[in-house]
Amino acid sequence: MSEAIVRRHPVDYESLTKGDVIITEVIERFSGIKRENIKKYQIVLMQLREQVERELEAIGKHVLVKIEKDYLRILTDEEAVDYVDDRHTSLRRQMFKNHGRSISSIDPSLLSDGQKAEHERGIINRSKELQAIRDARKLLSQPHQRQSPGLPE
Repeated sequence: MSEAIVRRHPVDYESLTKGDVIITEVIERFSGIKRENIKKYQIVLMQLREQVERELEAIGKHVLVKIEKDYLRILTDEEAVDYVDDRHTSLRRQMFKNHGRSISSIDPSLLSDGQKAEHERGIINRSKELQAIRDARKLLSQPHQRQSPGLPE
């Protein structure tokens, strides 16, 4: 893995390739924020990750950039497969968890009529969406069965 050289603000995007790392020192130099300032540094990492992905997309390089500890890494194709799968699973779990929280932590009797109706609509819509995800996952786990007759022999 190579370090990205700072040429263009903050990096020379054309020279970046899959597997490259943008090290902490480069990020600190570019942003002026030290990693010890955790909250601000995390925001800088997220913004820079988005910027690198956008800039590379603009020049025809399709990549995924991952925040890893206190630096950025442009994932190789092999790493991206695992990353996307893990991220998808994590976000799906978070959707179910947040839905449960929205039901259990909000007291509808304390809401105005408009807010109460909006909250109930949201619960119903999210419930339908999450049930569709459950149904789709069940279908994906079943073997495919032919719905139409086969070719005559």
